[in-house]
Amino acid sequence: MTADTITAIKKALVGVTPGPWHAGHLGGGGKCQCQSILSEGISGAICTIHVDNGKLIGEGGNDAPPLSEAIANMHYIAAVNPVAISELLSTLESLQRENAQLRIQASNYAADAETVRRERDAADSRESKLREALTKLVREAGEVSNLGAVPGRQWTLLAGALINARAALSSTGDTHGN
Repeated sequence: MTADTITAIKKALVGVTPGPWHAGHLGGGGKCQCQSILSEGISGAICTIHVDNGKLIGEGGNDAPPLSEAIANMHYIAAVNPVAISELLSTLESLQRENAQLRIQASNYAADAETVRRERDAADSRESKLREALTKLVREAGEVSNLGAVPGRQWTLLAGALINARAALSSTGDTHGN
């Protein structure tokens, strides 16, 4: 429902007889067959429902709805009284506000999801670099163990491997690589 429609309905509610309204007894089994819409506290009718009198227009007919439709109209008009319409509008506006808030939350969740995706991608990249550095360290450590009787050379290769591993850790943003 557009804002213009809501505004038009609110304007139409100004000054009308307050509800609740009640349907008359048209079509009921009793003597009273009033065709009126009644309001609490008012002895007169809010409006009167017209019923087809069974005559052609040229013979004094009134071109009104048939009895069953007139009864349905009477109950409908009574049901959509100012109190009911005001409550509907209030509920509608409340739901529109809630919907706007939910749209904002959904937008925030989408932004949060994008941030998490970027952080995950960055973590995956860091993990990949660390795996490469570890693989290189293991390979170089294996070379050190194959040197056998050259202890000075072992320490040189191992120190170089550790320096390379520390450099790899530092390039990934690791703050513990010292």
